[in-house]
Amino acid sequence: MTNTLITRAGFARLLEELDRLTTAGRQEIAERFRDAVSTGANPAENADYLDARAEQALLECRIAILRQRIAAAQVAEPDGLNGILDVGERVRLHDLETGERVEYELVGSLEADPSAGRISAASPVGQAVRGRQQGDVVIVEAPKGWLRFKILDIEGDTDADLWCRECGYGAAAWRAPLACPMCRAQAWERRPSRVTRGGASL
Repeated sequence: MTNTLITRAGFARLLEELDRLTTAGRQEIAERFRDAVSTGANPAENADYLDARAEQALLECRIAILRQRIAAAQVAEPDGLNGILDVGERVRLHDLETGERVEYELVGSLEADPSAGRISAASPVGQAVRGRQQGDVVIVEAPKGWLRFKILDIEGDTDADLWCRECGYGAAAWRAPLACPMCRAQAWERRPSRVTRGGASL
């Protein structure tokens, strides 16, 4: 069986869904069966009974998939101290063409959800930024052309305890210059406490 990389949060979501389906989900199907057979109709001709059987098949298929994914899961253990982006960490990017700033969590392929800010490490952007550091410029091939992003900050790099209010650039308090090297603004602010690897608040 091939292992699949997944974040701690993604693994927890799989466990929660499996628990919900094997308890409340199965209970709901059982109740539908009881209601259907209580009518005394021939099961082969009972629409409610046939619908319940179809729903049961879908439920058990999903449960089997979840169990397979959980068995194959390899939970990512990013090193929050090395400043190198890995699965399970967040990254703030600056689009050098449009000026837009975006923030993503780098996750495994099965838990990717761009609308929720989670991108797969196997995606074009994910492949470009994984293993890179704050300040690096990465180039991404996209359907609409080449994109260039500058890595402003990596959440997990606990050394970066200040951030620029104007552009979002992160820096360590002990080595931060008077002006931000990205936008030249003198707008440093203390980074709010956050949760990193192991649940420690920094």
